[in-house]
Amino acid sequence: FVPWFGIEAATVAAPPRLAAMANVPIVGITYRRLSDYSGYEIEFLPAFESLPSGDNMADLVRLNQHFERCIRNNPEEYLWVHRRFKTRPTGEVKVYAKLSRCRRIATIERYLCRPFYYSTMGI
Repeated sequence: FVPWFGIEAATVAAPPRLAAMANVPIVGITYRRLSDYSGYEIEFLPAFESLPSGDNMADLVRLNQHFERCIRNNPEEYLWVHRRFKTRPTGEVKVYAKLSRCRRIATIERYLCRPFYYSTMGI
């Protein structure tokens, strides 16, 4: 678990390890949707200095801080429906209410894919 916007969050630990194994730098990439919705502007950032450092937890904190800065710069681009705090450290209270399968499907349908759902159902 590594801080994500100040809350401990389960975090994939592989990127620094894979970079160390392959002896390659970690390069940041950000993107922004064009205002006319015709595509995206992609920005390749310089490689992170001293990453991986050999301290996997410190590396993950630095990566999460980078992602947080990117999200703060363009919050509308982040997938806010992703349940980032679903897995909690042992003993911590669950963040999300437990919904029945039918209620989860109804929620997803209502907010995310209603046009797609109905077009695939022939409605």
